[in-house]
Amino acid sequence: MKLKPFLFLAHRWLGIGMCLLFALWFASGIIMMYVEYPELTEEERFENLQPLNVSQISLSPLEASASITADSVFSSVKLTTVLSRPAYQFRGVDGAIYIVFADSGELFTGLNPQSALAAARQSGFSTSDATPSYDKQVNMDQWSISSGLNRYRPLHRITMNDSAGSIIYASTVSGQIVLDTTRNERFWNWLGSTVHWIYPVQLRKNASLWNQIIVYVSLIGIVSVVTGAIIGFMRIRLSRRAKGANGSSISPYKGWMKWHHILGLLTLVFVSTFIFSGLMSMGPWGVF
Repeated sequence: MKLKPFLFLAHRWLGIGMCLLFALWFASGIIMMYVEYPELTEEERFENLQPLNVSQISLSPLEASASITADSVFSSVKLTTVLSRPAYQFRGVDGAIYIVFADSGELFTGLNPQSALAAARQSGFSTSDATPSYDKQVNMDQWSISSGLNRYRPLHRITMNDSAGSIIYASTVSGQIVLDTTRNERFWNWLGSTVHWIYPVQLRKNASLWNQIIVYVSLIGIVSVVTGAIIGFMRIRLSRRAKGANGSSISPYKGWMKWHHILGLLTLVFVSTFIFSGLMSMGPWGVF
């Protein structure tokens, strides 16, 4: 096949596919401007944390750390509440989390389903119309994809059965609520972030496959733009003779095709850098 017919054929069919994808990207991006991906913000965490009873504290952080292996090195420690008891949360330099109860020095060994349900009932998420029920333990589901939750996995998922349709997640590691979602958030994020980031959990669990899909979709987009740019510049009419008798148009096309030609050239830099930046954000082929 000669180069010119190939350019037209490639741009036509790759462009059709990419224009549908771009339409989804822009529409889902608008939704994301108003509905964020579910997360437990620091403000929400404090609002829904059980009150800290300082009168129950009988150990200093140094004394409590003795319950952890002697060679452990910590990057931070904070005083918090776990299952209605004061506790120190130590974070190792490797990111590992250790919980030691400040009233007894007992090392927290993990949250079971019964304790997870108790934590949900004791939290601020358990409003007057809520009747919490245990769902199941998950390592990752559609709303707990964030890598920021990795240190807290596995998670206990609890349905609050309240008017907002809340579902919360308690960490088996920290013993605390680490994520909350509502019915409204889940609905709009199916249409927003899940589409925009190509984020179905079945795909996201395979990080390598997801990464490759984003990379090659970006490459297809770049090919679509480059072929369109070549065609667009090839079809520009610069001389009066090429423009025709009235000499009023630089494009040989009419109607929507003319607008596509002109707007494509005007937005070439924006669209090409938009796609290329998306490709580079994935760090393809170890370039970063």
